[in-house]
This record gives sequence, C-alpha cells and structure tokens, in this order.
Amino acid sequence: MVNDNPSSDANQTLPGESNFGAMVSALGGSVIAWSYLEKSVDLLLGPLLAIHGLRTTLSVDLVLSNVKLREKASIAVSLACEAKIPRSTLERTITLMNTVQNQLRTNRNRLFHDSWSYTDGIISRRKTTGSRIERPQARKVGLSIPAPNPAKLSDITQFTDTCLETGEMIIDLAEAVNELLPTSMIGQSEPQSRDRQTFWNRLRLYWR
Repeated sequence: MVNDNPSSDANQTLPGESNFGAMVSALGGSVIAWSYLEKSVDLLLGPLLAIHGLRTTLSVDLVLSNVKLREKASIAVSLACEAKIPRSTLERTITLMNTVQNQLRTNRNRLFHDSWSYTDGIISRRKTTGSRIERPQARKVGLSIPAPNPAKLSDITQFTDTCLETGEMIIDLAEAVNELLPTSMIGQSEPQSRDRQTFWNRLRLYWR
C-alpha cells in the first residue's frame, strides 16, 4: 500500500521517545539542581569563614574554588562547632551537611556516573561498580557483572527535589549565620539570594 503522506512517517513517535525526552529533561534538571546545592554550601561557608576571620569575598572565593564538596561539608561542620553560634544553628548545620554528604552526594555519583543505555524504547542504567569474582561453589569461580535495570523517572525527580529543598534550607541557614556577624562585617559575606525563590520555582516548572 502506497503512503499518500510520506511526511507522516517522519512525524511518528518512536517507541519510548516521549519517555526518553522526559528522562533527558529530568537529568538536565538534576544537574542544575546539584549545582544549586553546591552553591548553597558555598553561601553557608561565607559567613562561617567570616566568623573565623576570613572576611573578604575574594579570600572566601579563592578558598572555596580549590575545595571539593565533600571537604566543604566537613569544613562547614568544623567551623560551626568552633564558632560561638546557637546550639540549634549548630545542629541544623550538622544535619544538613550530613544529608549532603551521606545521602545526596552518594545518589549524585550513581546518577551521574552510572552507565545509561537506550534500547527498543527502554532507558536503562547499570551501576558502574565493575565486575567482581564470585565463588558460588567450592572449586568454581564466576564473574559477576551488574545487570542494567530500567531507569525510573521518579528516581531522578526525587533526587532533584531533594537537592533543591536541601539547598533552600542551607541558604536559610546561611542567612541565619550571617545575622550573627558583627554589624561591621555584615554585607561582606551576605548570601546573594534575593531572587532565589523565583529561580527555584522556575527551575521546578522547567522539567515538570
């Protein structure tokens, strides 16, 4: 049978194509959300470093630009423990940095470094943990390789939401710490976050 409308084939959606587009959009959003989270930790470290005498924005930027997120979270907790800040503020710092360290950073590594594939309309991801030797029975040696599993869009959006929500709480904490600085120091390390709510809402809408 002759197709009277040859352009219709080109306009047809391939199996799983809509899911592919949603997954790619969500992954892009997760990258932006992770960057937002990293920036929030920098904003917290600004006033914490100022409390301990590192007051200029340039000095803070020079320090933070050479430190990875894992170390930044540990430094934030150490500075908060040594600073004369309210116990509740210290506890918030410890809790949020633990979330960054033990939950979000681990999930981020899996999300960004897993092996992704797209076959027959199905997007799969496989842990890139490498193969390992197994001995199922005596005198037998086997090789175990992680199997790919269908990727879930909800895993990505949940990670993204948690990054954004945690980033918001860290910025709120940064503002609280900034208010503890002497009047002469306020403004030198003040978190520049006045438009953050608009940014956050627009970011959420982008991939939803």
